[in-house]
Amino acid sequence: MKKIVLPFLLLFTIIPAFAQFEEITVAELSSAVDSQVRIITVDDTAFQGIVYGVDDDFVTIIAFSGEVIRIYKKSISEVLKVAPGTDKKSLFRDSASNRLIVMPTGFAMEPGEFHVADQEIAAVTMSYGLSEHFTLWGGISVPGAIVSARYIQKLNEEAALSVGTFGGVSWLEFTGILLPYTIFSYGTPENNFTIGGGGAFTFDESDFSFDAAVLALGGKWIFSDTTALVTETWIIWGEMISSSGEFTEETTAWDPVPMLITPAVTFRIAGEKLSWDIGAVVPVIIEQESGRYVAHGLTDENFTFIPIPILSLTYRID
Repeated sequence: MKKIVLPFLLLFTIIPAFAQFEEITVAELSSAVDSQVRIITVDDTAFQGIVYGVDDDFVTIIAFSGEVIRIYKKSISEVLKVAPGTDKKSLFRDSASNRLIVMPTGFAMEPGEFHVADQEIAAVTMSYGLSEHFTLWGGISVPGAIVSARYIQKLNEEAALSVGTFGGVSWLEFTGILLPYTIFSYGTPENNFTIGGGGAFTFDESDFSFDAAVLALGGKWIFSDTTALVTETWIIWGEMISSSGEFTEETTAWDPVPMLITPAVTFRIAGEKLSWDIGAVVPVIIEQESGRYVAHGLTDENFTFIPIPILSLTYRID
């Protein structure tokens, strides 16, 4: 079987939280003193906090960190007033809201929205919102390059469905990969439960084969207005390695038991323009030995699992 390198992460069940916003005009800010607001300027920068004062030219707000922020009125494009009693987690803004750790959510990016991400230092990816229904994604690293295009259909205010495909090539073996997929998300781009599935096909000059079935589960759980827990689990079925003795040649065959499960979790520090993740992923490889299933990590020692650190940065350009 051709080797397929994929990310896999842990299922974390969450209950989505939804913000309660009322859009008001700049002129109405004078009556919103002591109220919690989100102010968005013409360059798409968001400021969040409590309105402290309003004069002819400036609005002063107190951020949750205690910082005093003065905003020029003529630079304001949108003002959202938060309903009394709403948790400040509702003000969470994430420049990487279009994805979990690696996999995309079912929600669309805003038209013209553009993200650049650096993952594990060795990989650079880019995401672009072509329209409210289409998103493009691409990445390049030492092993190869991969691109994705997906169609997004909003089902209601709390759910969205995406259908698309990944396509890539390995520089090392000159092998191609196709991964058509379907993804469903419930919640919001910033706080959701996501499930996806698809099949992995590999090809070269002489062969085209179906190598794996993929199930992905994940979600994002907001802790505060700037932090969240992000999880993702990819579960892979395919030709499992089996052996019946120390000197017996290994064989491979499809098995109902997954051949690979890699749970991971990251802690996300989120911002309007820059978000970063730090966490770990634990690959679990499952094989058959003498008629029984055994699991191990990157080493060959059974039931020995080594976490791999995860570090990624995402910057929203527009």
